[in-house]
Amino acid sequence: MLRRKAAENVSTLGHSLLLFCLIALVVLVAYLWWVRPRSLRTLFERVSTARATAISLGVVVLLGFALNDSGITIPA
Repeated sequence: MLRRKAAENVSTLGHSLLLFCLIALVVLVAYLWWVRPRSLRTLFERVSTARATAISLGVVVLLGFALNDSGITIPA
């Protein structure tokens, strides 16, 4: 069962437009983190729950991708 789920998830990565959306999101977040005025860093400094929210969202994304046969659709 685990092999089947892994094969399904990996197979969706190669031909899904949602993968490009996720890559664009990662690039945008990296830009907002490192390029001035560094608005994400300011957000994390001023909002005490922002870090916990980002970590929990990342965990949900990883679990959704790993445990669901839909592959990249759930995280996207």
